[in-house]
Amino acid sequence: MKKLVLVAGVAALAGSLITGCATVDPLKVRQTARDQRVYQEKTKEPVPEARYKIAIVCKTEASRSDKKYSNKLDDYSVDQMESAVANNLSGLGWFDPLDRKHGLVIDAEALIGNNVNFDKLPAADYVLVADSKVSFIAKQGWKRTTHVDKARGAMIETDFRLVDVKSKEVVFVKKFRSAVTDSAKGAIKEAVTIAANRNAKKLSRFVAARFLPGRRVLQMRGNGQYAQVDMGKNYQATPAVKNWQWWPYKYFPLCYLKLEDVPAAKVEFYTLEQTDAGGKAKVVKNVFAKGSVIRAERDKAWVEIDDYEKAGVFKGHGVRISEEVAEGDDLELE
Repeated sequence: MKKLVLVAGVAALAGSLITGCATVDPLKVRQTARDQRVYQEKTKEPVPEARYKIAIVCKTEASRSDKKYSNKLDDYSVDQMESAVANNLSGLGWFDPLDRKHGLVIDAEALIGNNVNFDKLPAADYVLVADSKVSFIAKQGWKRTTHVDKARGAMIETDFRLVDVKSKEVVFVKKFRSAVTDSAKGAIKEAVTIAANRNAKKLSRFVAARFLPGRRVLQMRGNGQYAQVDMGKNYQATPAVKNWQWWPYKYFPLCYLKLEDVPAAKVEFYTLEQTDAGGKAKVVKNVFAKGSVIRAERDKAWVEIDDYEKAGVFKGHGVRISEEVAEGDDLELE
């Protein structure tokens, strides 16, 4: 009986995960009269006047016993993380990253230890510190190893800290972890590159939620089920990244499933309200519905709306990346 229960449970899990991989083309979904309704926003939303300049400082420490790798792998990991963070943040369209490739040299140890003299920093609005730890995955898939030449994957856990240069205050502290478990023997650098880029993508999605101005719903389909919004890859509003993997691990698998490497972006729909708190005018976003990105282009995306029959999303409503869900992208991902 226990075996039957186990098999049934695995079959149910496999069925749910495989079913979840199906994608819908909203353009082929019928557009109803309800989808033609338009919401007219009366309050104007403030938009930042200029792009943010952000200094990027990275430090990486790898756990290994192979003397022949010396500090070369650490240096490589730092280069990959710097490039990944700079590329992903610049892709948002509101940030001008500064790093070593742009002539920026800052003492990473001092920054991480809070001993930096902010008065000597370059003309940046923010400093982003990325402190990473790299561990290596053995061929079994669930074990760790300090022998790099025997590893078949890598995991990077990165503590990101954003500091406001002017106020000298920490804006946020976030931790993300990504793992690549199926690399070929000797292809550790490739695994490090992929894992670093995944952490950078997760960070940039959180930054988009925190800093980027809201956008608008362009059209609706499926009687309110699908919304096209005017933000896409430029806001990290992207669908889930999935790959076929052995589950639960490669060498003693129960089944072959398409699992998520990076989850789909979550978005929030809102209306604007003008308030006068303490005699100071302020525009507040009132969130009333949420959804998940299922398709994305450079500056547009399709979102499937949660509980769409009750959500009440119409063309013209405001939309933004969900910071609440972005925070949920932490360590549970991999």
